[in-house]
Amino acid sequence: MANLNVGVRTMRATPRTMRAQTSGERGFAMLVAIFALLIMSTVAVAALMTSDDEARSSRATRAANASFYAAEAGLQKLWADSAKMDSLVGRKGRFALAAGGSLDLGTTTLSNGVKYHVALRRYDNGGQEMYGLVAEGTGAGGLRGQQQISFLMTGAPGSGPYRLGRCCDAAATSRGITKLRETGSIISGYDTVPPPWPAGRCAGVPRVDKPGVRIQNSAQFSGDPPATTLAGTPPLLQDPTMDSTAFLQYGDISFAQLRAMANHTIGSPGASQIKKAPAPTLNADGTCKTSDPWNWGSKDPAHACYNYFPIILIRQEVEVLGTAAGAYGQALIVMDQIGGLGVEFELEPDPGQTLTFAGIILGFGCPEIEDGAQMYGAVFGDGVTANPGCGGDGALRVGDGGLGALRWSSCVAQMVLDRTGTAAASGGIPPGGVNRISRGVLTLLR
Repeated sequence: MANLNVGVRTMRATPRTMRAQTSGERGFAMLVAIFALLIMSTVAVAALMTSDDEARSSRATRAANASFYAAEAGLQKLWADSAKMDSLVGRKGRFALAAGGSLDLGTTTLSNGVKYHVALRRYDNGGQEMYGLVAEGTGAGGLRGQQQISFLMTGAPGSGPYRLGRCCDAAATSRGITKLRETGSIISGYDTVPPPWPAGRCAGVPRVDKPGVRIQNSAQFSGDPPATTLAGTPPLLQDPTMDSTAFLQYGDISFAQLRAMANHTIGSPGASQIKKAPAPTLNADGTCKTSDPWNWGSKDPAHACYNYFPIILIRQEVEVLGTAAGAYGQALIVMDQIGGLGVEFELEPDPGQTLTFAGIILGFGCPEIEDGAQMYGAVFGDGVTANPGCGGDGALRVGDGGLGALRWSSCVAQMVLDRTGTAAASGGIPPGGVNRISRGVLTLLR
């Protein structure tokens, strides 16, 4: 019996052992389930976060694109506004910024809340002028992007308006006695297109106002206001630094080199006065007769001499007459004082005649514009240096003896210097235009 009881007790212990194992398994299963739920929750949260990041990234990309197009819109809008660009170039034919300077052109908000800000910056340190027109676009909303687009600009030789030395810093740059006489006579530095020229001829030339008279000693200027008009920005400018050397070097060209470039020479030292009216002439085959020293081009676009601008060297007293129908000339006149003898170049039509001259008169001599003569361009003359032949007439006379008009024209100056080749020879200094070079895109996503 004892053995039987032991066996029974053993048999009863077996079920209790099996129940303990089942409970452990169930605990393990619960742990596995909880771990799986944790993994699934982590995956779900990661998926949600990834989705949100993608959404934010998408919104940021849209904001960046919006800011880019805003910057582009701002840059192109200003770039296409020729009046605004010309005003930025200013009356001096160049951007009015010191080296390292900048000009804030303001911020504009578009209808969708996107903004652009434009600024003009100068990057050089005083050497070759380098400018940047920079537009920065800013997106709307919390994820606003920022983009910059810029144009790099530098001087463009050959784009004008050109200079030849200090010509042309005024309608009249004069060394010596300068007179403005007769009711209705005018010297004006306000930029004017010659009325005889077709309107489109000057379409691409920036308008740049100048002083009326630039003179070494302002006490040597005399006028008769209000009968006469002296105008410009300013009307009268004194330049005490002006001396004979200002008329000896023109950019990279010396006066001797400029004189040698002349297409024709009229007169000789000491000879008697020459009186003649200019007129365009043609060769037998209908081409412009450039061998004629009194062919000074034509104002008619259909004429073969329309683009002909000669350099005429004057070596004695020359009186340019008009005609009843109206004489016209376009040229670069070089007054050549030789051996102490003075040179006078006079635009003086006779009664009943009219005369229009579009050009530049420069060098050592004494120009006169009177008796109804109309001149567009500039005078740049030294009437003091070894020039006794001008006598009491003065270095420059406008209207003394009959009304006359001298009006500054940047278009005439550019055309004359370009067509005669003097601009290229002198380096075209200073270049008034700009080369517009795309600098590319700088992307700043914030």
